[in-house]
Amino acid sequence: MVRPLRMEGAGCWYHITARGNEGRAMFWEDQDRSEFLRKVAEMMARFPGLRHAFVLLETHSYLLLQTVEPLGQRLTFDNS
Repeated sequence: MVRPLRMEGAGCWYHITARGNEGRAMFWEDQDRSEFLRKVAEMMARFPGLRHAFVLLETHSYLLLQTVEPLGQRLTFDNS
């Protein structure tokens, strides 16, 4: 079944999740969490928007973002 198209526009809210492969840990040490947050800050600097909340758990993460302009290239954010 095809996934519905994502709404895009200025002021849209997005709940973004990432999970470790096969339920494995994404974050082993505090340094891993710091690096992930550094990448999120880099993305927010390149693509203006508002970061309302984030949660970093051992096996997954959540971001709640609001865009100032359409999402577009944010979806190519390197999550490795």
